[in-house]
Amino acid sequence: MYLQKLEIQGFKSFASKTTLEFNRQLTAVVGPNGSGKSNIADAIRWVLGEQSLKLLRGKRAEDVIFAGSDLKSRLGMAEVSLYLNNEDGQAPIDFSEIVVTRRIFRDGQSEYLLNQSPIRLQDIQLLLARAHFGQKTYSVIGQGMIDSILLASPAERKEFFEEATGVKQYQIKRDQAIQKLTTTYENLEQAEAVVQEIEPRLRALTRQVKRLERREELERELREMQKLYFRARFFELEGRRQEVKIKTDEHSEQLVKQKKVTRELESKLKELEGAELVSKHWHELQAKQTELRNKLSRLVKEQAVAQAEEEVGHIKRGEGEVAWIKQRLAEIEVEQKNLEARAKAIAGELTNKQDSLQNKLAEQAKVVEGFDRLTGESGDKWLIKEINSLAQEQSEFRRHLVQIKNLTEVQSMAERASTIEDRLRSLLKRLEQGGRLSTEELNRALLERDTLVNEVASLQAGLKSLQHEQINLIESQNRLKETRVKIEHSLSGTAKSNSSHLPEISKNIIEAEKELNQTEHELNSFQAQAETRKAEFFSIQRELTATTGAERRLEQETHEITVELARLETKLEDLEREMAQEVPSELVHEIKTPGTVTAIDEGGVALELQKLKHQLELTGGIEPEVVTEYQQTKTRYDFINNQLTDLKTAIGSLESVIRDLDETIQKKFLLSFKAINEKFSKYFQLLFSGGKAQLVLQKEEPKKEPEEVEEGAELAEDEEVPKLGIKDKFLQQERLRASLFSGVEMSATPPGKKLSSINALSGGEKALTSIALICSIISNNPSPFVALDEVDAALDEANSERFAAILDSLMSETQFITITHNRATMKKAAILYGVTMGEDGVSKLLSVKLDEAKEMVGTSKKRV
Repeated sequence: MYLQKLEIQGFKSFASKTTLEFNRQLTAVVGPNGSGKSNIADAIRWVLGEQSLKLLRGKRAEDVIFAGSDLKSRLGMAEVSLYLNNEDGQAPIDFSEIVVTRRIFRDGQSEYLLNQSPIRLQDIQLLLARAHFGQKTYSVIGQGMIDSILLASPAERKEFFEEATGVKQYQIKRDQAIQKLTTTYENLEQAEAVVQEIEPRLRALTRQVKRLERREELERELREMQKLYFRARFFELEGRRQEVKIKTDEHSEQLVKQKKVTRELESKLKELEGAELVSKHWHELQAKQTELRNKLSRLVKEQAVAQAEEEVGHIKRGEGEVAWIKQRLAEIEVEQKNLEARAKAIAGELTNKQDSLQNKLAEQAKVVEGFDRLTGESGDKWLIKEINSLAQEQSEFRRHLVQIKNLTEVQSMAERASTIEDRLRSLLKRLEQGGRLSTEELNRALLERDTLVNEVASLQAGLKSLQHEQINLIESQNRLKETRVKIEHSLSGTAKSNSSHLPEISKNIIEAEKELNQTEHELNSFQAQAETRKAEFFSIQRELTATTGAERRLEQETHEITVELARLETKLEDLEREMAQEVPSELVHEIKTPGTVTAIDEGGVALELQKLKHQLELTGGIEPEVVTEYQQTKTRYDFINNQLTDLKTAIGSLESVIRDLDETIQKKFLLSFKAINEKFSKYFQLLFSGGKAQLVLQKEEPKKEPEEVEEGAELAEDEEVPKLGIKDKFLQQERLRASLFSGVEMSATPPGKKLSSINALSGGEKALTSIALICSIISNNPSPFVALDEVDAALDEANSERFAAILDSLMSETQFITITHNRATMKKAAILYGVTMGEDGVSKLLSVKLDEAKEMVGTSKKRV
C-alpha cells in the first residue's frame, strides 16, 4: 500500500483544487518560506482525522478553510481526499483503491467519506491503524515534532511508541471495548435498578393475577354448575307450565262450552219468564165462564120456580109422588154433574202427575248417567266390575221405579235404594283411597239420587190414589145413571095436566151447562199448558242450577289451574331474572336451548353454588386493568431480565476480549519495543559514528485503590465504607493493568561525551537523535507512507548526506514524502514539487519528474 494521490481544495492556502500524484519513490516538496509547503503536511494530517487544532496551526475548525485575500474572497468549504493504492490488500477492505475524504463547511458541519460513502471517524482510525499508520505519530512528522519527541515526558512518549510498535489498532479496539464495557455496566446498573423497582410491583401483580386465575377457575366452575342448576330448574318449570297450560286450555274450552249451555238455558228461562202465563184468551174464557155460571144460576132459579109451581100444581091435583120423583131426578142430575166435574179434575191432575213423573224419571236417568261417569274413571278392575254392577242395579231400579203400582212397592224400592247407597259409600271409600273420585261430587250425586227417589215415590203414590178415586167416581156415575133411567121411565107414563116452561128451561140449563163445561175444559187445557210451561220452567231452572254449579266448579278449577300457571310463570320469570343477574346472556341462551337435561340434586347443587359464590367473595374483586398492567409489567420485566442476561453475557465477552487484547498488546509491544531499541542504537551509532543510545521502559507502582472493608473489620470514626461494584472492580483492574508501564525513558550519549540527561544534547545532536529514533521505528514497523516536514532543517551538509542515505535505505519498506530545503535530500527524490504563492495568496504547484528531466538533459547533450 502507498499514497497514490492527494487532492486539496479550499484547504488553507490551496484555494483552488490541487492534485499531487506520487509513486513508491521519494517525493520532495520544495519552495520558499511562506509559500504553503507545510499546508500539504497539514492536509495529510487533517484528512487522517487529526482533531488537535494546535497541530494544525489554528484556533477554530473553520481556520482550515481558505480565509481569502485582497484579490480573492474566502471559501465556504475545505476538502481533502487521500488516494491509497490497496492492491496488495494491506488494508482489510475489499477495494483496490481507498479514497479517504474529509470535508468541512464554514457553518461547522463536517463529514468523512470512504470511497464517497459516509463513515465515522472511529471507523477510519481503526482502518488506518490496521494499515499501520495514523494521524498522530510518525506517519506525519512535522517541524516541531523532532524536539517534542525528545522533550516529551515518558508518559507522552509512551503514546508515540504504542503507535510505533503497531499496537495502536489493538489499543483502539481495547478502548472501544472498555468504552462499551463501561456503557454496558452503566446499562446493567440501570437495568438492575429498574428490575429492583419493578420486582415488588410485579410480585404484587402476580399475586393478584393468581387470585384472578383462581377467580376465573371458580367462575368457570360456577358457570358450569349454574348451567346444570338453571337448566334443570328451567326445563322442570317449563315442563310443568306446558302441562298446566294444556289443562288450562282444556278447562277453558270446557268452560266455554259450559257457559254456552248455561247461556242457552238462561235464554230459554228468560223466554219462559217473559211469556204471558195468562193471555187474552184466558181472560175471555174466564169472563165467559162467569157469564155462563150467572146464566146457569138464573136458569136454575127459574127452573126451581117452575118446578115449585109445577109441584104446587101436582099437589093441587093430588100428584105429590110425581113431584118427589122429579125432585129426586133433579138431585141425581146435580150429583151426576158434580161427579163428572170431579172425574175431569182427577183426570187433569193425573195427567199433570204423569208429566211430572216423566220429568223426574228423566232427571233421575241423568243423575244415574252422571254417577256412572264419575265412577267409571278408575283403572282398577275390581272398581270397574263394582261400578258396572251398580250401574246395572241402578238401571233395574229405574225400570222398577217406573212400574210402581201401590205404596207397598214404594217401601220396597226405598229399601233397595238404601242398599245401593251403602254400596256406593263403600265404593266411595275405595275411590278415595285410589284418589280418583271427589267426595264432594259423590255426595252431591247421592243427595240428588235420594231426592229424586223420594219425589218419584211421592208422585207414584199420589197417582195411584187418584186412579182409585177415579175408578170410584166412575162407579158412582154408573149407579146414578141407572137410577135416573128408572126415574125417567116411571115418569114417562104420568099424564101432564097442563103445559109448563120447565122443559124449555131445562133445555136452556143443559145448553148452558154444556157451554160452561166446554169453557171450563178450555180453561183446564189452558191451565194444563200453563202447568206444563211451569214444570218446564222449573226443570230448566233446576238444570240451570246444576249447569251453573258445574260452571262454577269449572271456573274454580280453571281459576286454580290459572293461578298455578301464573305461579309457574312467575317462577319462570324470577328464574330468568335470576339468570340474567347471575350468568352471561350467551349462557342464558345456551341454558334455554332444548336438549338433554341432566338430572341433579337441586339442594346439593344449590349448596355447592353458595360455596362457590362464597369462595368468589373471599377471592375479592380484581380490576380488569390489573391483567393488562401485569402483562405489560411482566413483558417489561422479562425484557429487562433478558437484557440483563445479554448485558452480563456481553460484559463477560468484553472482559474476555479486553484481557486477550491486553495480552496481545503487551506481547507485541515488548517484542517491537525491543527491536526498535536495537535499531535505535544502530542508527544512532551510524549518524554519530559511535556513541550509545538506549530506550528504557519506565515502570511505576500504581496507586493503591480503596478496597472494600472485610466483614468484622473496625473503621475509624467518620470513616465511610468504600463500596466497589463489579464495574469499579473491573475498571480498577484495567487501570492497574494499563499502568504496568507508565512511560518510555530515552538516553543518548554521543561519542566522547558523558551526559546525564538527553536535554543536555545540542540542537543538532537532538535532531540526529530524533532522526535515529524515527528511522528505527520506520525500520521496525514501516508505515505505508511517511510525510516529513523539514525534519532535516537543523542538519549540516554531512549529516544531511547521512540522513539521505538512511532514507534511501528505508525506501524499499515505506514511501517518503519530504518537505525540505536540503539539496542532499532533493538529489534522492524521484519527483520534485515546487510550491509558489502569487499576489492573491493562493498556493500553486510546479512538478518535475527528475528521471525524465535527466533523460531530457542527456538527450540534449548528445545532440550538442
